[in-house]
Parts: sequence; C-alpha cells; structure tokens
Amino acid sequence: DATPDDPEGKPRQILSGIAKYYKPEQLVDRRVAVMCNLKPAKLGGIASNGMILCAKNVDSDQVKLVEPPADAPVGARIALSGCSEQAEPASAAQIKRKKILDEVLPKMVLNADFQATFDGVPWAVAGGPCTSEYLTLPASVN
Repeated sequence: DATPDDPEGKPRQILSGIAKYYKPEQLVDRRVAVMCNLKPAKLGGIASNGMILCAKNVDSDQVKLVEPPADAPVGARIALSGCSEQAEPASAAQIKRKKILDEVLPKMVLNADFQATFDGVPWAVAGGPCTSEYLTLPASVN
C-alpha cells in the first residue's frame, strides 16, 4: 500500500536486526526506505509487517539505513529514476510464491554516489534519490 500504515490504517510495526548498528534514539522520527508488500513474519514471537532497507558493505559488518529524500512525502512509493510509469507492486503472496526477493535483492546495490539502485538504475522518491550514509563500497541493499 502507499502509506506506512497497515491496510487497516494502524501504524505498521516493523522489526529489524539493526540494534547493533543504531541506538533506539537514533531511529525515532527517522525517515527510512521500507519494503511493505511482504507477508507478516514473526521475529522473536512478534509480528513484523515489512522490512527496513539498509545498505551493507559486502566485505565487512558496516550497515547504514537507506533514506528517502528529506522532502519526500511519508509513504511515497519508490520508483526507478527515469521511469515515467509505475507498475503496481507485487502482492505479498506473489513475492513469496514467485521468490521475487531471491531475484531482486542481488540487483539492489549502492552506486558511487551512495544512491540505492536496482540493476544500476537509481531509486527515486518525489524526484530525488534514496541514499545511504557513507560506507565502504561495494555495498548491497537489503
């Protein structure tokens, strides 16, 4: 859906394994890129309804959040730069059944400008790139 809320309009709860990289106070009111069209998964017995997208150096333990442009509206969809048409996102069932993440995640990387890309094309939200803070390249996004 196009909002950070779940389909019932309640705030979306997303759990992530980033505790060793960020303190809770660093995440409060932080704008991050999120994949929302995933089936809920239980982590530690608690339901998680999405995935926070982070950049990770492929050779070390460096992890940084992927963030939308500061002026992007909350809940705006990520598209690929230069794409005039936006396809409907795959449903959670399609993603799981067709194993779409297995195909997509390896093509999600940071470029030299620390922009998140898919197959070499930068992501865009409200006309601006989704970026990560500096980390040593090469870095995957997942």
